[in-house]
Amino acid sequence: MIGQVQEITLQEWKTKDPSNCEELRDRFLDRSVVTESVLTTLSESKLLEIVELRTGLRISAFSHVGRIQIGDLQITILPKIRGASFLNLLRYQLVIYALSQSANPQSTILYPTLTPNARPARVEVTDPINATPIGQVWIRPVQLDRIETLINDESATAHDKRKAFAHELAFGLPQLSNRAK
Repeated sequence: MIGQVQEITLQEWKTKDPSNCEELRDRFLDRSVVTESVLTTLSESKLLEIVELRTGLRISAFSHVGRIQIGDLQITILPKIRGASFLNLLRYQLVIYALSQSANPQSTILYPTLTPNARPARVEVTDPINATPIGQVWIRPVQLDRIETLINDESATAHDKRKAFAHELAFGLPQLSNRAK
């Protein structure tokens, strides 16, 4: 039986142990075959390393982020880069991707929303020397209510509706039917 869950949060590439985290002092995991197997798999795959010391547990994170629970210990690994720095890197990556598309230099960010009036936005990428447009990044809302409706739709035209919605998310324009092409 699992007792009260102890939450430990650290950033990727960081280590916590009893010397810098009181919650890990005198804390140990059960010695079951399942727990040992999970710890071995995590360590060998360089996802997370948990070592029992005389004074408690040492947790070392690598390059993976996420959350895992082992027994009554819940470990959350956060990205090393946070906030504005992360958004700048994401924007930079999307611009580079857009510019690598020779025929149509654009990329798209999809974000989930329940706001019915959310609309797409376009960020134009310009040449820094002569300010001419060279690409674009689209930011498109994904209406979760609409997805739910499409998933639950069992009508004869449901497949076509879902296909059109996917096309709209990827390319921003309603897909033309075969008759209109």
